[in-house]
Amino acid sequence: MNKHKQKTITEVVEAYALSRVTKIGTVSVDTGTIVILDPCRIGRIAATEDHDDLLGSPLYPDNGIKPGQRMDDSALARQVVDPPLPAKENPKEPKDYGKIGGNALSLHTGFGDGEYSVFAEIVSFPPPIGERIAAIYIQFLADEDIEATRKQVDAHA
Repeated sequence: MNKHKQKTITEVVEAYALSRVTKIGTVSVDTGTIVILDPCRIGRIAATEDHDDLLGSPLYPDNGIKPGQRMDDSALARQVVDPPLPAKENPKEPKDYGKIGGNALSLHTGFGDGEYSVFAEIVSFPPPIGERIAAIYIQFLADEDIEATRKQVDAHA
């Protein structure tokens, strides 16, 4: 009889996973908007861009603003979805079977342009898995900016 019980993946993670938060880089913003997407989507999305009408781009959260609507009524974020790719006739390889549509997320960055630090929660697993990013965090509004804006709003109320 085997005296050693096989551990589940949950038990392994709980026993060995260690996490830390660290700065992994910065993101520069010139349009008050940032987009999160899979790099394989960049070509398809870029093909929809009209450089003479950037605000009409599907990548801007508020390109759906209706006439008479105020800018501060706009959406904070917008899900951008690619249409599915149809399967080829007589598929022979996995790439020929079609794909579901991919997507991206476009969102406003606090009060607009700037350079923002990106932090990640790094989780360490035992080999062979190693380190993985569990979550990212980007602070678009500094705590002091939030407090100063609240004071201005309260003073005008």
